[in-house]
Amino acid sequence: MALEKYKNAIANKPKDTSVYINYGGLLAEQERYGKAIEKYRNALKINSKDPAAYISWDWLLVEQEKCDEAAEKFRLASEINPKDTSAYIYSGCSQNVIFEIL
Repeated sequence: MALEKYKNAIANKPKDTSVYINYGGLLAEQERYGKAIEKYRNALKINSKDPAAYISWDWLLVEQEKCDEAAEKFRLASEINPKDTSAYIYSGCSQNVIFEIL
């Protein structure tokens, strides 16, 4: 049901990155990681400067214990939006202690 709502939202708002990011989050919760990454990539194709897409993608990578890739996504997010403190906090600890924090 929720998946259908996201599909409809994409049909109605194909340029709204938040729809793709939220859809990706739902897919990640269902452990459909490949599909979730596809949605984050779709969001970044629309707006390559959307830090939320990188941060959401990062969390998915953290869940999979892919620390190097996760750190890279946080780095990209912090370059796009230097005022977003969450990107700085997580990029500094992704490789070493992120799993302790979670």
